[in-house]
Amino acid sequence: MLKSDRVDEFVTLYLKYAGRVYGFVRSLVPHKPDADDVFQEVGRTLWEKFDQYESGTNFLFWAFSVSRFAIYQYRRTRSRLPTCLSDAVFELIAAELLNYSSEDDARLHALAACLQELPVRDRDIIDARYRQGATTKSTAASVGRSVDAIYRSLRRIHKTLLTCVQRRMAAERAT
Repeated sequence: MLKSDRVDEFVTLYLKYAGRVYGFVRSLVPHKPDADDVFQEVGRTLWEKFDQYESGTNFLFWAFSVSRFAIYQYRRTRSRLPTCLSDAVFELIAAELLNYSSEDDARLHALAACLQELPVRDRDIIDARYRQGATTKSTAASVGRSVDAIYRSLRRIHKTLLTCVQRRMAAERAT
């Protein structure tokens, strides 16, 4: 049985990354009900083997590795049925997804830094627009500007963020 602080650590990490783990599984398991079953098995395995996880290391990579083995098991149990991917193609896709995921993390970190560099007024517009359930119209009302002005501001802010993220990613690749 895990100690209480390890249980908290597992719950925190699992909740943070469950959506991405499900996306990984779903991208490699063609039928949604099967992907749901595999994902449930992955969650159970992550919990059972969490004592083997080394705190401070890349939980997402570990979860993807566990997922890959669960998907292999799923593919073996379905071996009597025709599959749309050979094992070699499956392995290439899985490896590419792992690479994409680490690049995605780098992009998210760059975006977070770029958001902090925005002027407060621009950050307020982004916060208001991307709040759960918000629309451009509700954003305009909350910041006291016209809908057209919000669209223009969002276009400018998005361009600024894209340039900033691309610059940061290029700098990271250069190091």
